[in-house]
Amino acid sequence: MKPKVIIVNYGMGNIHSILKAIRLYTPHVKYSNSTQEIQDADAVVLPGDGAFSSAMHQLEVEKDTGKPSGLKKALVDFAKEGRPLLGICIGFQILFEDSNETIPEGSKTTFTKGLGLIPGKVRRFSTLSQETTTLGNKRKIRIPHIGWNRLIDKESQKEGAYMYFIHSYRVQDVPKQFVESYCRYGEDLFASIVRKNHITAMQFHPEKSSSQGLKLIQNWISSIPIS
Repeated sequence: MKPKVIIVNYGMGNIHSILKAIRLYTPHVKYSNSTQEIQDADAVVLPGDGAFSSAMHQLEVEKDTGKPSGLKKALVDFAKEGRPLLGICIGFQILFEDSNETIPEGSKTTFTKGLGLIPGKVRRFSTLSQETTTLGNKRKIRIPHIGWNRLIDKESQKEGAYMYFIHSYRVQDVPKQFVESYCRYGEDLFASIVRKNHITAMQFHPEKSSSQGLKLIQNWISSIPIS
């Protein structure tokens, strides 16, 4: 038997590649915003591109009606029950405590709260950070961080596979016991794969990262207990 996987429909873009990738390893895949289907799934994927505050708003409020959606509670309950959840890109970031990206106008705080399932804070890359060119010169890094970059193993500090990144914000202050790999951009070393209990989170897009990224997805699906 293959696991039933729900890819959460919460209005964030760029889901076709992850749908296609998951279907390589299990036919039981559905793109859904149904809290009942999330509850009935063997595993859940929280994907997408976009801004942190928009992502959290979409999890809390139905787009058409403006009523509470129940998606946020369904995901938190799912994760707290110890069931497998995979966060990718913005779906990675909103698993953490908060972000200072695109604060809603009129807000009395400088942060947007995330799901709070993993300790850590999402902050913009420093514009003062530099990188070394092929000629040995220093230059400010470009934001956003777009393109292929290497994972760095937490234990050995050795560089590993290239993965595809696209983001302007990165996570900080993640306890080391939850970090599986890092990535370096300019002078900034940030967590790129994080695991806590049955939550797996990737800042990059494994579904767009060739055979190495697909292997990560395959391994994750193979680890899913089937109810």
